[in-house]
Amino acid sequence: MKYISVVILIALMSWTWSLATTERGFTLEEHMRVEEGVEKDIKAFIVGRYPQTTDIYCQELYTEPITAETEMVVHFRCKSEGKAAGDETITQVFEGQIQLRSNDQFKTWSEVGGQIRAPEIEYSRGVQVSAKDPFPEAPAPGSAEKAHK
Repeated sequence: MKYISVVILIALMSWTWSLATTERGFTLEEHMRVEEGVEKDIKAFIVGRYPQTTDIYCQELYTEPITAETEMVVHFRCKSEGKAAGDETITQVFEGQIQLRSNDQFKTWSEVGGQIRAPEIEYSRGVQVSAKDPFPEAPAPGSAEKAHK
């Protein structure tokens, strides 16, 4: 029984060593290059849609390979600030994912799917709207008749 345990242990150690030392199909530098390109595309999309936007920064941006060297998903979460009417400032969050496909190991790519949503919008120095009396009391029955007499 001891020999079987030792053989299993050595097999598992050699397997994990091979996982750690094999060359990746896609290097970290290539992931970073794709992320930078997609970040520029996202910023161009936001500025194109909201031209009053002044600051855009991506808090999260990472790639996830689907098929080795041909398909990839980019997940992101970006914040933007811009001016609204008057001196109001709008902070908006954009998040989502974009699916990329390439035939040349991501030297160039095309966007084949995904979604961008804006779940949060925050207004700073906004106008507060309030009613003086949101539920005015209805006149008592018969009081209108007394006022006209």
